[in-house]
Amino acid sequence: MKKYLYVLLVIIPFHLQAERNPFAPLVEPMKPRPVKSLEDVSLQTITLKAILWGTDRNMAVFETPEGKTFTATVGTRVGKKDGKVTRIDDNIVVIAGSFGKVTYQFEDQIK
Repeated sequence: MKKYLYVLLVIIPFHLQAERNPFAPLVEPMKPRPVKSLEDVSLQTITLKAILWGTDRNMAVFETPEGKTFTATVGTRVGKKDGKVTRIDDNIVVIAGSFGKVTYQFEDQIK
């Protein structure tokens, strides 16, 4: 009595571009948050140029040594050491962080 072995060959198409890469990690690393320009400069180099008053919030205008101007509101991160604008009043801007508090005072120079 002879026994036969039948082999069924099934070809499954694999499209490399359509399928997920089995060797890729399941969890993608977090991308760093975008850095704003005010976070790139140190607090000693920026100067307070103006304070703008609004009905809903006040804004401070800072200038870098390169001559670029940036606006900041309460909560804006400023400086390389994660400082944050905590208060904007009529002529004072306070930036606080792990380094303590830095106060910028704007004096009117209009004659």
